[in-house]
Amino acid sequence: MLDDTSTVEQTEAAAVALREAMVGTLDEHARRKRWCSRSKPWWTEDITALWKEFGRERRRPANIGRMQDARRNLR
Repeated sequence: MLDDTSTVEQTEAAAVALREAMVGTLDEHARRKRWCSRSKPWWTEDITALWKEFGRERRRPANIGRMQDARRNLR
């Protein structure tokens, strides 16, 4: 049991035991994710930047042409 007087080693040992318990429980009850050669994240930093630009231009009603350009770039 950990309390305010626990040492660093005791805390690290408790963390390792907790991690092992969590991994063991997940291995028993959850299906493993199967990765293939085509598995990759599709949301990139470029898409995030385009969304931010589009949102900025949408909030500026005077520049409809710029908003349309930002939407076109996003698509």
